[in-house]
Amino acid sequence: MKTSLLILSFVLASITNAYSDNCVQKSQELFKSAQYKQSIKLINSCLKVAIDSKDKDLMSNLYYGLGINYYNIGELDSALKYYLMTEFSLKHTDNKKLESMVYNELAITYIDKGMNHKAIYYLKKSIDLNTQLVRINSLCRNFNNIGNSFTNIMLIDSALFYYNKALKLNNINDKLQASTLNNISSTYYKKGD
Repeated sequence: MKTSLLILSFVLASITNAYSDNCVQKSQELFKSAQYKQSIKLINSCLKVAIDSKDKDLMSNLYYGLGINYYNIGELDSALKYYLMTEFSLKHTDNKKLESMVYNELAITYIDKGMNHKAIYYLKKSIDLNTQLVRINSLCRNFNNIGNSFTNIMLIDSALFYYNKALKLNNINDKLQASTLNNISSTYYKKGD
């Protein structure tokens, strides 16, 4: 009897994992093709299974998916809600990469809402994790974003400090480098130089 119960549990877990993996993959495909509302519907249909399974990694990924989809349709408050839910669910996992990503997305959303001090708080957390994980492109994005936050609150020297860190670190990604140079020139313009 115990063996049958163990096998049944394994089979159910396998079915749940396959269903969840398929759900995440399909929602990512919808996201990549800019079908954000369809992706939200799909993720919501899969969320109950994830919650019932108590799979914190899966729940974190689904919440993050909801956040990023809501962000892309301009529903910033809903995006923040799901990013914060992702942050909370990640406390029970060891997914540092997703944690750094959600901090960056929280910061971008706060920048868009004009809440630059909160953005700076989350960007510093993302910078710490990306430094530990040696994620160079992500660090460059973090430095650019924190520079933007400091520019928005007119702390120009701090903004230039972070933009220059991004510039020194980035010698691979031309698009990121161009963005950094543009940010530096815009900041000097605001400074009157």
